[in-house]
Amino acid sequence: SPDIPNVTNLAIGEDVDWSSNLLNALSRIDTDYIYILLEDVYVNRVVDKAYLDDVFKCIIELSPNYVNTKALPAPRGPRFGSRIREVVKGSHYRASLCNAFWKKDVLLELIVPGETPWEFERRGSERSNAYDGFYGTTNNMLEFDHIIIGGRVARDVVMIDDVVNSEIFEAFTMLSRYRWFLFRATILRNKVFSACIPQGWQQIIRRHLE
Repeated sequence: SPDIPNVTNLAIGEDVDWSSNLLNALSRIDTDYIYILLEDVYVNRVVDKAYLDDVFKCIIELSPNYVNTKALPAPRGPRFGSRIREVVKGSHYRASLCNAFWKKDVLLELIVPGETPWEFERRGSERSNAYDGFYGTTNNMLEFDHIIIGGRVARDVVMIDDVVNSEIFEAFTMLSRYRWFLFRATILRNKVFSACIPQGWQQIIRRHLE
């Protein structure tokens, strides 16, 4: 029960699985929209207010089901303003979970108990094709460090004071050089895939490659 000013903790009880836990938490939140930011992300720069205003304008005027505020995958659909575009149906990671605003009712429809966050992003992206109103930004709203990769500390954050001075290294070991190389290669592969393959075909191609 951390004591953090202006933060309300939702103690959800027994740890069932990620999706069931999230459903439990969402049932206690009485808002139309939520913003998901996972706990292994350290925001490292002040948020641009003009950027945030553009996102809020999109939410107020379009009542979207989803607004991804990181530019991966890059949205390619019709534009809304200077930095927001629709995310085409069939795009891989169309329902990329974190750093995103979600209409709560739609997120509740997409969650399947028993899935991990990674399974949700793959399968939930396909389920999201039943919905219009998915948008994304063309550049990142948040600049952040991703601290934990596959249950290990990422190799590019070991000199960050907030990481070194925390208790993270008491709970996690560092990612091996080999696994770090594989992770970076996967990120590069996803960027190339997203840029080169028509978005409407991406989920179909990934399904046949898995």
